[in-house]
Amino acid sequence: MKRSLELLTTRRMVAAELPLSTKPSRETRYRIDDPYLRFWLSFIGPGIPAVERGRGDRVLDTIRMSWTSWRGRAIEPVIREAL
Repeated sequence: MKRSLELLTTRRMVAAELPLSTKPSRETRYRIDDPYLRFWLSFIGPGIPAVERGRGDRVLDTIRMSWTSWRGRAIEPVIREAL
């Protein structure tokens, strides 16, 4: 698993971060850094069964309802990095 995480980190799909603490820690926290992968894992992946049943409209409705908040969380790190 460590090799897979290293590969994803070098390809900048996953970011590895150490938690802030007064004590040194070796526990690395990982977060999805790639916006396309984050979109897939948030909407498309969970919606595949609905699409297979012919209910892609429900997946689209879910994306439309959650788009504003998801977009804000997806774009915020890009803006922070640019500043």
